[in-house]
Amino acid sequence: MEIKLGRVYDDDYITECKYQTNLILDGVKKVMETEHNYLIVPMRVYNIIQFSDFFKSIHYDLSGMMHVGYLHDFYIYLDMYLPSDEIVISYDKSISRNNKLDVILNGVEIIKEKRVKVI
Repeated sequence: MEIKLGRVYDDDYITECKYQTNLILDGVKKVMETEHNYLIVPMRVYNIIQFSDFFKSIHYDLSGMMHVGYLHDFYIYLDMYLPSDEIVISYDKSISRNNKLDVILNGVEIIKEKRVKVI
């Protein structure tokens, strides 16, 4: 799946970033099949979503991959080495445990992570 980020508000950078954040969230929600609860984003996407009214930033140290905040129900992780046109959608250990039970009890196939292109 691809998420196309088009420009609408040429004169207002912050409004444009908020619009693009909504496009990203809509695209992520279309791809989700299970209870994913975090996104791993490159710096390009982080620079967009940080202007969202729903993004809550936290203190972080610069390293390979770091937890940088929250956007709606998602934990947001910044990966400095992730390609700039890709978002990884995944979930944490608590959801993984529940999904493993579904696999054992119901034979449901679970996808741990998905990658979405941002163009």
